[in-house]
Amino acid sequence: MRCSYLNTVVFFLLSVWCSYPMKAQVNPDTLFLVAVRILPDRVQEADSLAELLLDYVIKTPTDNDSLEAKTYFLLG
Repeated sequence: MRCSYLNTVVFFLLSVWCSYPMKAQVNPDTLFLVAVRILPDRVQEADSLAELLLDYVIKTPTDNDSLEAKTYFLLG
């Protein structure tokens, strides 16, 4: 009886843990490429995406300064 109760509790905890959604990781290089690809046709959307990317790059410092420079170039 005790083993059955323990199995039920473990199964319940695992099912609850697996049901939580995973957070997506932001890939700034992908955001930059999307902004560049939609630039000729949808300027407003590319500008908004570049603003979001610049905000992300400024808030999360990395060793890669080229992405920040490319984002400023994209906004210019």
